[in-house]
Amino acid sequence: MKLILTKSKEYHSNEYVNLQELNLIDVFCDDAEAVEIIVDDFLSSECTYEELGPTLEKICSKLRLNGKITIIDKDIELLNHSLTLGRTDLDSYNNILFGAGPIKSVYNIDIICDLLKSMSIKVTQKIIEPNCSIIVEGIRC
Repeated sequence: MKLILTKSKEYHSNEYVNLQELNLIDVFCDDAEAVEIIVDDFLSSECTYEELGPTLEKICSKLRLNGKITIIDKDIELLNHSLTLGRTDLDSYNNILFGAGPIKSVYNIDIICDLLKSMSIKVTQKIIEPNCSIIVEGIRC
């Protein structure tokens, strides 16, 4: 099984089950069943900073051994740095941060990587996009 967790985008693929709420993950996927999970612009709108660890743990529990997880979201440190250096204006900053709807938390790439590593996920790739988005890929060991 392949899952996509997203609040802001529509994926049109018969390969993936598209979920917009975390509580639906137990309905559609058993523990250690998913071969791939994409978490796209989901965590910051779904959970507070305090809930980030338990939420990621819940998502990662659905991955089978050698299953792949991809997390796509915004990095607040990169975004703030871009604003401070004048690479991003305030209008763009607000659009990047809140354009997909309300958010409950902000974090950076290091927080995501550290949490994944603590859950037996080997981080295989880290990508920083020009729009201050991050892509973190990992494999469950």
